[in-house]
Amino acid sequence: MGSIIALLTSLSTEELSVRLDRAKRLATAYAIAGVLGLLAMACLLTAAIVYVGQIYGPVVAALAIAGVLIGLAILIVIAASIMNAAAMRRRKAQRAARQSAMIGAAVPLVPMIVKSRILFGLTAAAGSAYLAARYFEVGPFRDDR
Repeated sequence: MGSIIALLTSLSTEELSVRLDRAKRLATAYAIAGVLGLLAMACLLTAAIVYVGQIYGPVVAALAIAGVLIGLAILIVIAASIMNAAAMRRRKAQRAARQSAMIGAAVPLVPMIVKSRILFGLTAAAGSAYLAARYFEVGPFRDDR
């Protein structure tokens, strides 16, 4: 029995070290690729400014490229805020579904809780704590999220 546990432990630590090594290699590769991608973007922007500068002049070319980049940045921020709002709506719907499921599961227990004095007292205390947390906005009911 002990040898099986030792074997499983060694396999799990070997697999963990293999996964960590792979993650380190991938992180290094992605970092290098990111830096090279940024350098390529800088070269492309330089080439675009030079090309447009030959047609319209260097100042107009730089202003036009800057305007396009600002427009792209604004579009990205708008898209991110739309995705964030959709995720918040999804979380709110999931929370409401969980709460209705909990209420549905608790309804059949009401007669048993009312008959038992201890359960009735515990339920009253839990309900009071819940209402106090909602009123004072503590715990999961904070508005700072």
